[in-house]
Amino acid sequence: PAGEKCRYANETQHKVTLTRKLLIHTTEVTQWQFTKVMGYNPSGFTNCGNTCPVENLTWHEAVFYCNVLSALASLKPCYACTGSGQSVKCTEATAYAGKNVYSCPGYRLPTEAEWEYAYRAGTTTDFHSGAILFCSGKDPNLDKIGWYKENSALLAHPVGKKAANA
Repeated sequence: PAGEKCRYANETQHKVTLTRKLLIHTTEVTQWQFTKVMGYNPSGFTNCGNTCPVENLTWHEAVFYCNVLSALASLKPCYACTGSGQSVKCTEATAYAGKNVYSCPGYRLPTEAEWEYAYRAGTTTDFHSGAILFCSGKDPNLDKIGWYKENSALLAHPVGKKAANA
């Protein structure tokens, strides 16, 4: 909203209606999950361990991971990819491009609206844990739910250790 604390001038609010059911994982994909499916780990924070989120991957690698999950579940892939590993290149599959993304039966990344809907879990505050209290530095409401520059010691941390949303 226009009155939201710490809002950037180029951010605008608009109404979105989700018309389909949504299944979304409860945590970030872990390094173990990604490695088991893809056979490699692109993460820079490997000392963190298998329960830490996979990071340092491209959009192409993320959607290729979705395609591999789709194949393992015998579902049609949502993306068209060539190559493999860190050199993979992907686009939306022609059949599921644009608004047709919602009809893809396979695994895919959530749209921005879907992600925000899942994150907010019915709340109307800035964070699902409450309002933004401070625009820079540590924020107690953000500390409850996530790792970020001010509370992470610039390290990765295991997934699922902060307060979940509803």
